[in-house]
Amino acid sequence: MDGQWQDGVPVTDRGFAYGDGLFETVLVNNGRLTLWHYHLKRLVEGAKCLKIPLPDEVSDTVACVVAEYLDVNVTVGRSYVVKIILTRGDGGRGYMPPVESSSRLVISFHSLPSVSSSVRLMTASVRLSAGGDFSGIKHMSRLTQVVAAQEAMMSGFDDALMLDWQNRVIETTKANLLVVQGGILVTPDLSECGVRGTARQFLLECGASAGLAVAEVPLTVDEIIGADAVAVVNSVAGLSKVSVIGQQQLNGNFDWQPVESLLRSELG
Repeated sequence: MDGQWQDGVPVTDRGFAYGDGLFETVLVNNGRLTLWHYHLKRLVEGAKCLKIPLPDEVSDTVACVVAEYLDVNVTVGRSYVVKIILTRGDGGRGYMPPVESSSRLVISFHSLPSVSSSVRLMTASVRLSAGGDFSGIKHMSRLTQVVAAQEAMMSGFDDALMLDWQNRVIETTKANLLVVQGGILVTPDLSECGVRGTARQFLLECGASAGLAVAEVPLTVDEIIGADAVAVVNSVAGLSKVSVIGQQQLNGNFDWQPVESLLRSELG
């Protein structure tokens, strides 16, 4: 944290007190920060949006800390997860941020979570609100996702579909969606809310060159249930097929191998 190995964050930190900050969750594979260009771009955009000062040479700082940690703690060839948190730093009680703030950069290391090749989803009862200027960035205020994830766990599902206030499907609590409609690969439109995941962005930008053009369109739950195939994707777990939504068994009439191969070219 801030260039020093520490075990905790001060209670005066505004990220801890108010969720006043941003975070990125990055897969490290063979010492390489995968999709780093996309993570860094989103972090920079988020810091600009929230007017949080971004530490100088943040990319070099993260790379050096990761290299130092992996050199001492990680077996060569293993994959780990690095969580990068940028907060507004310390501040007094109350929402109003200090006139002059010094941001805090926290980097933590975690084991790779277990990944399933298929997932079962339910539809969350809570709804995402309009993100406005915050749409797309990965800010720390994630209470809606916490409640939805808890609801899914207590109902025996792997994750939950997150809908907006107009009942359009946006994402799950921890991944973006890929949907096949009439042989065409689409993903929900995130212009008004949701997180623009880095794996999703990679597919949007690089898919066409691999013959996998992805279109952004508004989608309803019924359209997803009636689709040819559905998958979830994020930068740590890669791609997992969706087998069930609620009580509905889904179709699986699509060969995901080209998409998985393109993702593996970046994630390893």
